[in-house]
Amino acid sequence: MYFDYTLLNPAFLFCAFFALSLADGLFNYRSWEYDLGPKTVLVLSCGALVFLIVSVLTKELYNRGILFKFRESTISRDESRGKVQLISVPDWLGWSNLLFSIAILGIVSKSLINLTAEWGSNGNLLNAISIANTLNKFSDTGIEFPFIEAQLFVIVQASAFVWLYIIINNFISDRKSINILTLSNVFVTIISPLLTGSRGPFFMEIVAGVVIYYFLSNSSRTRDKKLVIKFTSIFSAIFVFLIIILLFRPLLSFMGRTDDTQGLFSYISIYLGGSIKNLDYYLSNPSSGRFSHVGTVRWGEVSFANLYEFIDSITGGSTNRQWAEWFPFQSLGDVSFGNVYTVYYPFIRDWGIPGAISAIAVISFVSQFFFELVNAKIKNLTGTIRVSILVYSIIEYGVIFCFFSNWISSTIINTLFIRFIIIWFLYSRLLNLLQPKDKRPVYQNKIGQV
Repeated sequence: MYFDYTLLNPAFLFCAFFALSLADGLFNYRSWEYDLGPKTVLVLSCGALVFLIVSVLTKELYNRGILFKFRESTISRDESRGKVQLISVPDWLGWSNLLFSIAILGIVSKSLINLTAEWGSNGNLLNAISIANTLNKFSDTGIEFPFIEAQLFVIVQASAFVWLYIIINNFISDRKSINILTLSNVFVTIISPLLTGSRGPFFMEIVAGVVIYYFLSNSSRTRDKKLVIKFTSIFSAIFVFLIIILLFRPLLSFMGRTDDTQGLFSYISIYLGGSIKNLDYYLSNPSSGRFSHVGTVRWGEVSFANLYEFIDSITGGSTNRQWAEWFPFQSLGDVSFGNVYTVYYPFIRDWGIPGAISAIAVISFVSQFFFELVNAKIKNLTGTIRVSILVYSIIEYGVIFCFFSNWISSTIINTLFIRFIIIWFLYSRLLNLLQPKDKRPVYQNKIGQV
């Protein structure tokens, strides 16, 4: 069966979340005037169909060894095979990382307050976060931290995924092995994205946690064995979902993103379904004054805006992107739908509908290929960090939020992502060296270490 036993297949998640968004829009059919035009229906249906077809083809080509013939690494100690091993973390490393993270978060918080003082932050961190987020996205004045400080902050953000991996790994291996020091590192590092005022990194961590848990918990299953979903797993998932719902508004308030005129569930509903409504408005009114007066002068300028921003920063060009003009806010009466237009919008702006469907095919291929690559390795997990699982979790995050915006290309085609991978690899190597010698695996094929 194509989808095997997983709910984390890219094609399934891509279609499922678009379906959820459409269902939410239909639920608000009258109040939102949710009557999608023929272009919107064509784009969404063709995009889903192409994603499914390319995923199936990619899976078949991979399984036949045409795309990439994976040589499964062998481990000299048979007891390591098919069982998640504990990741041993020395206390000195735990304390060093914790104190380092707290210090950097404190320094970044102070810098953020100082940098936004002239715009009225008044020494308040919450005000500073909100002001910085607004300036970075909707003005020509951006807030930039000193270079060294910014790079140290990146280390803290990247380490959040490492500690999340460790605690999930050790929980699956031996629930009694969880300690307060590891939990403290998870908590301190995982809240670091809140200082950026961006919702994306926080959602990224949630998705990463789910992906890590899935691959590690199913590492000992045979390839043809169905996934058995236990009641405790369902209860835990519901509990986590309820916690996210309850914290949704407070977290957005912390980042300066609340709208007090809307209730909690109306707010969440707009997040789920508003993006397709906005896409429909654009496709139905492409010559509207909100869109027509801003053109693109470079190939893929909207789709790869972050990449062009980096290129301009090192070549001396303008780093100010026309976010407000490219992504105008939409509203209907008292309902504000924000300025997100699904993953299709920037592709259509740059290359038209055929180009957008082609871009979806590329996303499908890349995500399915990495899914197969990681899925082929889960039978040989050892006491260290699997960087490939972390990389796939970021890709999966982008696929899930295709219904919302183009977070997949803005996240992956980004120098920050490259820095994350480097930091993850260094953590992985360090932890591998710190494992007890009698537990350290010996590989015959280095690909197994990825």
